[in-house]
Amino acid sequence: MKRLFKIILAVMLCAVSVFGVAACNNGGKGAGDTGLLVKKFSGDDYYTVYGYVGGFEGETSVLDLGKYAEDNDIVIGRIKGGAFEDNNTITEVIVPATVETIDAGAFKSMKKLEKITLPFIGLNADSDSYLGESQDAEDKAVDSERIFCHIFGTEEFEQGAAVTANFGSSTATYYLPYTLTEVTVMPGGEYGIPMYAFSGLAQISKITLGEGVNAIGAFAFENCGVQSISLPSTLKKIYDSAFVGATALKDGGISFEGLKLEKIGNNAFKATKLTSLTVDVEVIGDYAFCASSLKKVTITGVRQIGAWAFAECEKLTESETSVTVKSGETLVLGVNAFGDFTSSIG
Repeated sequence: MKRLFKIILAVMLCAVSVFGVAACNNGGKGAGDTGLLVKKFSGDDYYTVYGYVGGFEGETSVLDLGKYAEDNDIVIGRIKGGAFEDNNTITEVIVPATVETIDAGAFKSMKKLEKITLPFIGLNADSDSYLGESQDAEDKAVDSERIFCHIFGTEEFEQGAAVTANFGSSTATYYLPYTLTEVTVMPGGEYGIPMYAFSGLAQISKITLGEGVNAIGAFAFENCGVQSISLPSTLKKIYDSAFVGATALKDGGISFEGLKLEKIGNNAFKATKLTSLTVDVEVIGDYAFCASSLKKVTITGVRQIGAWAFAECEKLTESETSVTVKSGETLVLGVNAFGDFTSSIG
């Protein structure tokens, strides 16, 4: 009888209360008031977040996993699928760069999430920004694994907004909290935003790319509703069609000040609403700003401008266009690069 009582008591001590949580597991840590459940699985040298029990209905909460790990002297390396399923208290989640894997649906059916900070987009940081950019790897995130929607679910819920995400080879419908509008990507080292990362996401209006992000992938913000995007000084490449169809992005929403870009790819900002452009960039691809709303363009450090790059920009005039060629280079100018006044450039 005494043994039975001890077993029952042990189970009770492992139970989660609304005031806090104890991660009762094999070597698990996590006693505290965050509601976080963590476990160190056999063979792992890191802890996995496998659940969260929130506080009171109506409570707002910012969950900083990095601070939690520091306070408990652990390293969090993975977030398991369904870890935050149906949570109705968390408004912001901050995921540290120590996390190497986020399973599909880790944040599914969250009711009040407004902001999220991640070290990478999708399953892990190993994915291409441009098709064929690097060799295949067994653990490389591909297709749906490399997009932002990966960490959310495909199951419909009342507070969810349906998103048809495009990842190149296919599409799928995901359900994101309708409250979610801000995303920050804060990598632990050099990192390229994967291709198709935010494609079709109309509700995400503010994106912050932290230091270490060196590339924006092809179609990454295609038909996205982003209104404001902050670019880091480490950014070097913006690949093909990165912002094509992102018509909500206007002046004041993006700035290239202080950047020295190597490349802006084909169709990268085609038909966007930007009215002014000041950029230091070596190569501008074909149709990069074609049919956009540009009225004023200042380009420095350039050595190549592709065909039709600024053609059909009906409000752009020769007097409001300045091009400074990279020192020691001869400008290579594509056919009809500036429409009617192409011959006067360079």
